[in-house]
Amino acid sequence: MDESILESQIITPHPQTKRQKVYLCLGTDKLVFDSLGPIVGSLLKADDRCDGYVYGTIAEPVTALQVEKAIEFIRRFHVGAEVIVIDSAIGKKEEVGKIKTFDKGLRPALGIDRQMAPVGDKSIMGIITTKDKVKQPSACNVKLSQVYDMAKRIVNVIFGEETA
Repeated sequence: MDESILESQIITPHPQTKRQKVYLCLGTDKLVFDSLGPIVGSLLKADDRCDGYVYGTIAEPVTALQVEKAIEFIRRFHVGAEVIVIDSAIGKKEEVGKIKTFDKGLRPALGIDRQMAPVGDKSIMGIITTKDKVKQPSACNVKLSQVYDMAKRIVNVIFGEETA
């Protein structure tokens, strides 16, 4: 990952921030079911209430292949920052549409059977679809409007306007 791309995504945190926050929004706009993170990142970056740095937007996504370099960059340029990772997730049929928050990091790409190390200090996951549907992308049937609505809900969770 080109560091200049990451540096171009830096925004100034709110002056009242006690501990610097970094929002690492994972995914790609190439697949609707994996676009949740970049949409959240774009919404956060455009919102004046955002109290931290945002990496991963629709224009400049951070994919699973770039996570390690992004974390290295964050650890070097945001020493001691709290890293909040936002990603789409695959779950059971009854979980689709739910937002889950954790006081620990997450393993990117776990839903597609990639074994990666956990990243982040906290995480927010939006359950987008089920595993059987991801294995057959033509049958996935995830609508962009559903992902966008969930992204807006996650932003509301971040700002304390909604509970997960």
